[in-house]
Amino acid sequence: AVGGPLPGGRTIGSLLHLVLERLPLDVVRASSDLDELSRAPAVLELVRAQCRASGVADELARRVLDLAYRTLRAPLPLSGGPCLAALSPR
Repeated sequence: AVGGPLPGGRTIGSLLHLVLERLPLDVVRASSDLDELSRAPAVLELVRAQCRASGVADELARRVLDLAYRTLRAPLPLSGGPCLAALSPR
């Protein structure tokens, strides 16, 4: 993880959910790693804006993005392999 664990609590949990809902999944799928994702136009700024709106320090934005990226790219053990970012919304 980038910079260690995030602080716990409702605010960080809600922030993470907002980021997971708003990240463009096509960009997440196309990114080979966190560095590539954070260089994608507007991605890191989207996370920073969500941090500000949630009252969370901008300095935590990359750590929030790291956790969201790892969550979306982790294989789903029950389905035999695809990750959340590979699933199509319904």
